[in-house]
Amino acid sequence: MRKKKLLAITLTAVLGIMAVEVYADDYDYYDDYDYSEDYDYSDDEGYDYYYDDDYYDYYDEEDDSSYNYDDSGDTGSSDYDSDSGSGDSYEESTIIPATPNSGENGSNSYISTGKAGDIDWGSVFQLPSADEIAAYQNPNNSRSPYICGWLSIPADVKYSEYKVEFKADYLPEGTYCCLGNWQIDYSWLEEQGMTVRTEYDGVHGYAGFQRKHGDDMEAIMSFWDIYCTDANGNETTIRPTRVYPENTSNTEEFGGEGTGAHCLVPYQWEAGKWYSMHLICTTSETTGNTVVQQWVDNLETGEATLLCSYDIGVKNAWFKGQTAFFLENFYTEYAGEVRTMEVRNAQYFDIYEGWKQITSAYVGPNGGTPTYEGSYDFGAVGDRFWMITSGVGGDWYGNGTGKQTMTVNLG
Repeated sequence: MRKKKLLAITLTAVLGIMAVEVYADDYDYYDDYDYSEDYDYSDDEGYDYYYDDDYYDYYDEEDDSSYNYDDSGDTGSSDYDSDSGSGDSYEESTIIPATPNSGENGSNSYISTGKAGDIDWGSVFQLPSADEIAAYQNPNNSRSPYICGWLSIPADVKYSEYKVEFKADYLPEGTYCCLGNWQIDYSWLEEQGMTVRTEYDGVHGYAGFQRKHGDDMEAIMSFWDIYCTDANGNETTIRPTRVYPENTSNTEEFGGEGTGAHCLVPYQWEAGKWYSMHLICTTSETTGNTVVQQWVDNLETGEATLLCSYDIGVKNAWFKGQTAFFLENFYTEYAGEVRTMEVRNAQYFDIYEGWKQITSAYVGPNGGTPTYEGSYDFGAVGDRFWMITSGVGGDWYGNGTGKQTMTVNLG
């Protein structure tokens, strides 16, 4: 299980510091895709959804009910250039490092400059040589630096969808690219007279992609248990139930950092290629509960794949407030290797106002030795946030060489 420690501590700090910059955008996200075919699946729960090319209309073919979303409250139209992977056209160029910009409250803040293209990682980071990586002894058995970014979404906003594009140019064994670490609005339980508690305040689930050993590539989605106490003091534990796929080779239950359910699905994602992860809240015909679906789009081929779905055991639930992304090394024997992650086109679907683009994040390392050791950097350029790490180089977090947590804005 990944370090979702994305700390309730960090979340509290972020809420007080972050400058939120969001704007509604008309993306035509699925212009080139025929989602009447790609986004179509059925399972025992009776879901059979497909996308209308013009609107984000979810049709249930059994009862003809539909959810029509748009920027005015009816439909969710989107203008998205799927050939480039973004709504804008960017010239290829060497990355220009983020430059200091005075932020609110006197805090450090960086704003991206230049246009986005393939990143020349050597221009922003002193890449260790193969010999240096091979010679790295990892005396503390540490992992390489853990970099996390909280995407700026207002705390009270409820949203039914979240999507983000990502790429990892350096993808060694023991790498996890988390694209979403979210909170869910459980107010429906409170309306039933329940007091609700979760393992981590402000973080209820997470999803992303990882490389284990060799070519063992996976997608993962996890939910922590929900603890409900009624007026008489009786406690009930709600654990989300996987409804798709029906069977996997892994054990669904996890423990160690709280308890809950997770699903790991083989997915052969590749270094140097852009993908989009798309999370959707919908409703089960069978139980009436909220179901969270995890999709991935290969932006090179246009292929969309449903990875897994969970009935979370609660009705009328939505994503709420900020979500986070992070880059993690989870096998210490590969700590010296270089890891990178780029994130762009992060968007959420406000249930009242439609699609919103995210242009700001609160990014930083999660401590130094003895848990994490090495060199790192992060920033933004053009349309994307970026981060890079290696176990080589000493304790950059502790010795002051590396950046500390700060607000990073897209230009």
